[in-house]
Amino acid sequence: MKGIEDEFKRGRPDLIHLCILEATTIPLYKKNEIKIFIHTIDDKVIYLGENVNIPKSYHRFEGLVEKLFLEKTIKSNENILLEIKENSLSDLLDEINPSQVIGFSTQGKESSFENVASNLPENCCLVIGGFQKGHYSENVLNQMDQLVSIKDSSLEAHVVIGRILYEYEKTIFM
Repeated sequence: MKGIEDEFKRGRPDLIHLCILEATTIPLYKKNEIKIFIHTIDDKVIYLGENVNIPKSYHRFEGLVEKLFLEKTIKSNENILLEIKENSLSDLLDEINPSQVIGFSTQGKESSFENVASNLPENCCLVIGGFQKGHYSENVLNQMDQLVSIKDSSLEAHVVIGRILYEYEKTIFM
């Protein structure tokens, strides 16, 4: 990926694999309390169906994603497991109509996972960058209502996902 535009924001499906595993193996997802979408650098959106079991092996996941990009939809019986659409982030937000869009970045207002989770409005959308380095594009930043920083140094995306979802689970299940 060296030398191409936005080289640090592309080509790392292993990061997305970790993030999806983190989010789909918890009670919130199993109880259909959260929905997961992946916005790609080329402005496509991958939709994850309900109760999808993502392969734990990265190589099997990689094959599944390659098949998804070729076929556009992965089904089991009649249930859609994964689907990729030519939607922009703006289209996705119009479709899901969140009450608030909250992004996580070292450039945001300082807070804690506990504080963010305990103050999440109903039907909000959390945006967590799945790229290896850098910050959101202006287009993505312009879609956010709030930008939050948990640490002054960056955390890996799967860590942010795991911690924010755990704190959120504590607020609704305990």
